[in-house]
Amino acid sequence: MRRARVPLVCTDSSLELKWTCSSHHCNKDSKAFASVLPGVPVQIGVDGILSASIALGNRLQLFQALAKVSSEENPATPAQVAKESGCKERYVKEWLSVMAAGDLITVTEDEKFYIKKEHIADLTGGMSVLFHSFLPVFMRVYDQLSQVFKNEGPLVLRAGLSYSEYTDFFTTLAAFNEVVHKKHLIPDLLPALGSNIKASIETVATCFFFQFPLTHSVSYERHVMLPQSGLWDFLFR
Repeated sequence: MRRARVPLVCTDSSLELKWTCSSHHCNKDSKAFASVLPGVPVQIGVDGILSASIALGNRLQLFQALAKVSSEENPATPAQVAKESGCKERYVKEWLSVMAAGDLITVTEDEKFYIKKEHIADLTGGMSVLFHSFLPVFMRVYDQLSQVFKNEGPLVLRAGLSYSEYTDFFTTLAAFNEVVHKKHLIPDLLPALGSNIKASIETVATCFFFQFPLTHSVSYERHVMLPQSGLWDFLFR
């Protein structure tokens, strides 16, 4: 999906925030900063904000709500999207404006919004959107991680942070893997292994243990969404 790589500028007009696009940096400070690596640091920051906004929209099902109540022929107002998603109109309007400024959705001259048909599948459940959900997971440990970096940080008994501190990492990863399974693994990769996939797996396991006869192996799937993805039924139907 193409997205315009332009900074977002937040202006305050009559106490109402509005997001607009600009092809130039909006103040002297940003120009001085960007002159170090022309445009790159500022653009990375803009992309980071946009990425966090995409993750928020994915969590709140805002893309799905917009897709349901709008089309190119009948764009939706923020009020319609807010009602469908069960969110506050004021916040939904700002989120829609950010998505439009990032060129992910389309806004009309009368400030109505819609998703182009060719982008609906990606924005309502594709890997490209789910990938952004990892950002809040990693940023949740920002303060702890900054302490670990320091020489006097908490590294006496263990190296770094434990998985338990990334509270919803595996839930997010499972959702991402489910999309991968449905889109690529089940329809493409597994059929390429042959009609008797179970026998193929057993053959691989036999060869492995023949090469390493003293090995004791215990395997399990820790991502609980494997059955829902359809992979389990495909393997053992």
